[in-house]
Amino acid sequence: MRGFPKINMMGEQAILIQFEPKISEEILNEILSIKKLIQNNVLEQRVEVSNTYSSLLINYSSPIEDAYSELLAVERLIGEAKIQNNFEN
Repeated sequence: MRGFPKINMMGEQAILIQFEPKISEEILNEILSIKKLIQNNVLEQRVEVSNTYSSLLINYSSPIEDAYSELLAVERLIGEAKIQNNFEN
């Protein structure tokens, strides 16, 4: 679906990544792949990553200082996950 994933700030300490709002094994696998990349990559600060069937929430331990840079870093990780998924399929 067009326009997904959507990446938005959720207050000062979290980023929400929303995928197509439907239950799909393909979407869930993409979410879990991105979650793993986020957890394994060194980000500016410690994070906790929670997922549902159609979203990921990245909770930071303190306020995000440079939201734009952090959103770009998350966007880059999503791109990396998509590339890895293409190689695996």
